[in-house]
Amino acid sequence: MRVALTGATGFGGTEVLAEFSRRAYETTALLRAPIPADGVAVIAGDLSNLGAFAGAVEASDAVVHLACSRSSAENDVTADVEGTAGLLAHWKSGSFVLVSSGALQRGIESGYALGKLAGEFALHLAASAGRRGPAICLRPGIFLGGGARRNDRQTLGRVFAAAREGATFVFSSEAGLETFGSSFIGTADFARAICAALTLKQRGDFNVAGGFCTWRELIETVNRCAGTQAQLAVRPGPPNAPGEVALSQSRCELDTTTFDTTTGFVPKQSLEMLVEEYLRAEGELEAKPC
Repeated sequence: MRVALTGATGFGGTEVLAEFSRRAYETTALLRAPIPADGVAVIAGDLSNLGAFAGAVEASDAVVHLACSRSSAENDVTADVEGTAGLLAHWKSGSFVLVSSGALQRGIESGYALGKLAGEFALHLAASAGRRGPAICLRPGIFLGGGARRNDRQTLGRVFAAAREGATFVFSSEAGLETFGSSFIGTADFARAICAALTLKQRGDFNVAGGFCTWRELIETVNRCAGTQAQLAVRPGPPNAPGEVALSQSRCELDTTTFDTTTGFVPKQSLEMLVEEYLRAEGELEAKPC
């Protein structure tokens, strides 16, 4: 399979690239800063300057679009939308897999979410024009794991940093303490989910996740595995005292039934495994595993 891939050095992209190599996919990756990768053709550029990558998209059996600024800034979001449009202009046949966001389940809460929704709309519009393959939007849960970019705006990195300082995590209600949280996915599971998505024959929007955890479960797992002493508190209002922090006061639990039953995808990475992976990368894992 010939795959054109963007975002190969992102939080989940490095694992996707490795999985493609394990499966002997003929991969061409668009990268701002070329890195050596066995069996991968690397083209220097970005979404605003596709250059030779445009030809790779046209000749591919599938396009996997992971690249995103992850910003809410208007200029960055506009660049993401325009970059996706540029890829779609060169998409001729085969699957186009766009990685969106499970946060869309909560509605449009930011420029980032608006950009993801705009990308989904553009992909389905392009697919409706015909002469192409399945248009597939994947909406993953939050990423957890120990990759090289594990502390780049990732939830687990923020939780561990706060827990190491003995922070108090504030929840707006007792119900929130027990229910607020998010679906999650590990990077290895995410890579396998991308490959599973390439087997889909029909267009659609699909939720993908490895499981669900409440914020309380995540914080307590970090405490148990790392020996930290983060505290939990319930009171209305935002954090207002030194050492207080808060995660999103909402619940984002994704229904992955359609994707799992259609592709046969079965996640393999549990919450504890992913916390261990992160802490091991940080050199902070206690002698005994979680």
